[in-house]
Amino acid sequence: MRKITMLMVCLCVVNYFGCAATFMSKTDRIYPVKNAKDVEIFFSQTPDKSYHEIGFIMVDKYPPLSPIPYTNNKIKEFIRASAAKNGGDAVINIKDDMLKFSGTVVIYQ
Repeated sequence: MRKITMLMVCLCVVNYFGCAATFMSKTDRIYPVKNAKDVEIFFSQTPDKSYHEIGFIMVDKYPPLSPIPYTNNKIKEFIRASAAKNGGDAVINIKDDMLKFSGTVVIYQ
């Protein structure tokens, strides 16, 4: 019984702290945090405003230890939250791979 309890606790910890989004900066500059609700997402088109690329974002499609993928709304939420945390105004060129979504984080000039 103790082993099962310990296993369940470990699975919960891994699931809670599992990595959903990764940001790789293209510059050494640190940008101020933005509101996630204001971040725009562009899958195929690009913004009409002029912009500057600041980094690259990758978002896991699946939760840790789960065969069921996140919903599209949850993935968009992860993309917006990570871009906003790193100062992005929008995410462009979003690509859907087998295990992750990736895109370029930009700021408007």
